[in-house]
Amino acid sequence: CLDVDGGRVTMSVSDEGRGFDPAAALSRSQNREHFGLHGIQERARALGGDCEIVSAPGKGTRILVELPANGRLHD
Repeated sequence: CLDVDGGRVTMSVSDEGRGFDPAAALSRSQNREHFGLHGIQERARALGGDCEIVSAPGKGTRILVELPANGRLHD
């Protein structure tokens, strides 16, 4: 789902897959299985946005990324 509202762009992706523990996945920087999660968060923050990952084993996953619509990089 993609939405533009009030100067913000919001993208949401979800599934009903096996799920995982986001805190554990993000704490293991050497874990190649979840390495892309770090990249998503870093890119969202570099653009002045945020990334929320909601998941639990057996419950599926939802990733919500919010970015400013102006697309300017933040330091």
